[in-house]
Amino acid sequence: MKTVLLIDSSGSRFFQRDKGQWKLSAAPTAKDELWVLFDLPEETLEVFDMPHLFGSDRSSYVERKLLAAFQGSQYRTSLPLSGNLLKPGKMMLNGIVTTKDLESALENLDTTLVGIWGSAALLTLMSRKHVQTDVMLALPSEYQLRIVVMKNRIPVLTRCVQHDAASDTNEILLTRQYLENQRVLERGRPLPLLYLGDSSALGERLTNAGIPLQSPPKAFAPKGESGWRHALFEFLITSPPCQLAPLASRARHFADNLRVLAYLGTVASIATALLINEGEIRGLYDLHERDNTIATDIQRVTAQRDHLAELIKASGADPELVRRATQFETTEISSAPGADDFLQVAASAIASSPTARISDLTFQLLQDPTGACGNGTITQGVPSGNEPAADAALRHAEIQFKIVLPAELTSREKTDARKRILASLKSIKGVNVQQDPLSISRNAVIKGGTGTTDETPDQWCLSIPWKTPPSAPTEKP
Repeated sequence: MKTVLLIDSSGSRFFQRDKGQWKLSAAPTAKDELWVLFDLPEETLEVFDMPHLFGSDRSSYVERKLLAAFQGSQYRTSLPLSGNLLKPGKMMLNGIVTTKDLESALENLDTTLVGIWGSAALLTLMSRKHVQTDVMLALPSEYQLRIVVMKNRIPVLTRCVQHDAASDTNEILLTRQYLENQRVLERGRPLPLLYLGDSSALGERLTNAGIPLQSPPKAFAPKGESGWRHALFEFLITSPPCQLAPLASRARHFADNLRVLAYLGTVASIATALLINEGEIRGLYDLHERDNTIATDIQRVTAQRDHLAELIKASGADPELVRRATQFETTEISSAPGADDFLQVAASAIASSPTARISDLTFQLLQDPTGACGNGTITQGVPSGNEPAADAALRHAEIQFKIVLPAELTSREKTDARKRILASLKSIKGVNVQQDPLSISRNAVIKGGTGTTDETPDQWCLSIPWKTPPSAPTEKP
């Protein structure tokens, strides 16, 4: 939980944020984060014009100024208020001169220290953010009054004096008079007062002296138990500039931030890897889903097999006989080619010759493949590229048909048509042409010694291999 430690003239008090309000609380636990607000006279600030220095010379010059202003204190810092690297402007030094009260309040605290800020520095930063005119800010507490004077949005003076209803007006007037004597402020020029407390006791004396009361902006409005310091606490937990604590005292907070950055980097790396390898991850997920589906199917098929075995056993039939009958139906009946397969082969033969016709088509499934088309062996045709594997169960079918060509064709035209048909058949994958008219004509019979006859029978015979499913292993039920 966010916790604020307020160190002022009343002592040390802890505040914790609850439902948008800051309430007094006990000491924080080790899991809480602690912001410290130091509001004692030991805090001061100084503003000077930064010379034209760059790099290490600039850093060394600022460090020497800090050491001179806050000798023996490690609670110090600097903040540029205007200008840039090419055109230096105003530089503010802020620190705590005596650290005894601060170190005493932080002793024996086992919690994560986020940082330490002074009230004068916070009032300066809030004024630069929310107030655009020259103004004097006054923040009263139980025993002291913190005064910060801003001119052109630059702090020119801060004081921490005793607070009571009778002396506040005098201290404010003395502050104004001192700045006029130092020619920091123009004499007689009105300087608005932003009093962060009950201003009813100030009376009209300030107004008559040219210090009119200014209505506090909404950002300075009081709220809850913390009163007018609510705005300071809200601004404090944003960890603004002018943090005073050295790095050694904030090591735990620094390590926690590094750990968070490491976690965020890891998450970003994982997210990037997921986006880059989305396709591979999706593929692995699909494989996992497929494995689950296959496992489910195996369980279902196994259950069906066991159920079927029980039914066969209950029927009284021989389980082995039923298994063989099922295997025969799969390997011999269901897998055998049908008439449409043979007709498709014959139709492919005459596709290149539109005037040709098929007649006397017969087909049969061969028990012994060596007797296809009346031959002693089956000659292998041109390799088709999709022949069955060597271990596949190969069966053969025989198909015979005649091709009728138009009578008006000459002998040469008929020969050309038969060549086209033969080429079409040989281009069909797995088909072996065992008998064709061209091979018969090459062995034509001589008649009367006058030459060959023109009457060549158009008889075609093919062998077609077909693959049967592998036989299932024989098992005892």
